Amino acid sequence: MCFGRSVLFEWFSLSNVGNAASILGVGLSLYVIYNVREIRKSYLFTARAPALLRSLHTRSSNINDLRKEFATSIEKIEAELARCLPILESLKRKVGRQERKSISDVVQLITANKTLSAGSESAVRDIYKELIKVEEAMRNLHKDKQWER
Repeated sequence: MCFGRSVLFEWFSLSNVGNAASILGVGLSLYVIYNVREIRKSYLFTARAPALLRSLHTRSSNINDLRKEFATSIEKIEAELARCLPILESLKRKVGRQERKSISDVVQLITANKTLSAGSESAVRDIYKELIKVEEAMRNLHKDKQWER
């Protein structure tokens, strides 16, 4: 028993306690950095989401209207899709991992269909449906964030 106490007492030297406190401090710092980053993203999303969602809704509505005359509106649809990309990228920086994935999927769809042809109507319809899904998910997330305050 005496041997066990002396080993324990030796472990509690100043350098060992300092090492443990240093490791604990690094862990706590990482935890604080992560939480501050999440708070910042939440604040930015809450502040910017309404304007970004209005803009995204306008763009997706324009795409839907232009789809009705697809053959004559290909260039205008390409322009609207190009305008959607920065909006989606901005939203992506302000949301969590799950929402970021759905936004990234839409961005990939738009990027894959940057230049449209007469046979691209189904691709534009798919992009439009994905835009609507993202828009609705972001609207729901914004409502949820308002309740968190």
